[in-house]
Order: sequence, then structure tokens, then C-alpha cells
Amino acid sequence: MALLFTTASPAIADIGGRVAIASEETFRGRSISAGRPAIGLDLAYDDVGGAYVGVQGKSVLAGGATPQFLSAQAYAGYAWRVGPDLTVDAGLTHTRFSRHSSLRREADYSEAYIGLADNRSSARLSLSPDWLGRGNVTAYGEIAHQFPLSDRWSLALHGGLLLWLSDGRPATVPKLRYDTRLGLARRLGRVQLEAGWTVGGPRSDRYGGDDHGHHIVTLGASLPL
Repeated sequence: MALLFTTASPAIADIGGRVAIASEETFRGRSISAGRPAIGLDLAYDDVGGAYVGVQGKSVLAGGATPQFLSAQAYAGYAWRVGPDLTVDAGLTHTRFSRHSSLRREADYSEAYIGLADNRSSARLSLSPDWLGRGNVTAYGEIAHQFPLSDRWSLALHGGLLLWLSDGRPATVPKLRYDTRLGLARRLGRVQLEAGWTVGGPRSDRYGGDDHGHHIVTLGASLPL
């Protein structure tokens, strides 16, 4: 769920995981870790019949000796092939943020989604009935594409739009918010190194009482388990 390309395959049953560290954790165009480094652990199971489940947990490095819980997500869905390289999947997610996030409070939301993906491209539409626990209905659409540059290098492009469908949004929150991300990755053995540039708007990202602009540059590394 962290990437649109991690859809389940109905051909092979598999248990997998990944540990990752990033200079900053972003979420739909904003810094959810309030500009601080974060570490994460992902675990997933893909059944041979097409069902899949997974959990993700992230902690923020807040300057102390002990990392602080940042967020957690659980998801479950079903994927089925509709062509040689084309897969449709649908499922549910539930995500929770802690008071150590840039939201500065505990908040959660659930979403139902449906997506379409091939070997390099994907698209997904997600609907939430209670966005960030405030009773607002939202829709989020996203598309992504990977560009292989060589055996070790790849480029990824992601774009998303969040639309508020209910009337209860705060006055400071725009009805439509966009985000884009450009990522450059290099494989170094089993480790993947990545640099990313995220742009979100139309309003500036805000945390710690200050505005922090629209642009976020991140560095990260991940290792499959």
C-alpha cells in the first residue's frame, strides 16, 4: 500500500516484508513526520487465490534516544488478472496517525479502494467516509508510472488529487488538494536507495506553527526481509 505497484499477484502465494528509513516521511504531498527522519516496517501476505493482507508501522526520530510511534496501517484486498499483464484489485485500509505526526493529534481514517495496474503503470481511486476522524467524506485519485533507466536505476512519477465531497471541511482546508512526486532509485545489492521530490498544494505545508512551502526533498533506503 505504500506504493501503488505493490498489488498482489494471484499467481504465487508469498510472505514478504521490508524495512525502510527516510530523511522525512511524506503523505499525499505533505510532511507527516514534521520534517524529521522516520523508520518503517512493512509485512504482507499474498495468497495464491488473489487475496492479500498487510500491515505497516512507522516511527519518527524525534531527537531522543527512543523513536516515537508515527503511524500504522492495516489493509486487505483481492486482486485478479484481467489480461496477461493487467491486474484489478480492490480492498480496504485503515490508517492511524499519532500525536507525534505533523497533525499534532491522534487521527485515523478508513478507505475503500479499487485499482488497475500493469507491470509499470497503476491507477487507484480511494473513498473515505470519515477523513482523519472528522466526519468528512473524501475521494483520492492517484496514478503512477515507473521508467526503468537501466538494470539498477529507475525513475518513478506519482500524481494524486484529494477532493472533499462533504460540506464540513475546515475553512483553511482547500476543497481540492494535489500532490506529485518524482523519485529516482538505485539498487545496490539487496538495498534500494531513493531520492524523492514531492510537491503538494495549493497551500503550503504547515507544522510546528510555521509554513514550510510546497516542496519536500527526501533521501531513503529500504531492504527486503
